[in-house]
Amino acid sequence: MMTHGGEAGCRQARPYFYDYLYHAAEVPGSIRDHIARCPTCRADVERPVSYTHLRAHETVLDLVC
Repeated sequence: MMTHGGEAGCRQARPYFYDYLYHAAEVPGSIRDHIARCPTCRADVERPVSYTHLRAHETVLDLVC
């Protein structure tokens, strides 16, 4: 799959995935642009969101039970 900015852009963007989700203003504009336009990075950014929400839900259940 062709990505926006190529593999080098993806390698530069990966360390910013968490910040992109929760602190986007702290992510450099070029990285935000890459993630917004790159289907590979978008998929990678969205994947941990589901896992994070699942883990948070399980932690709440552990505290309640």
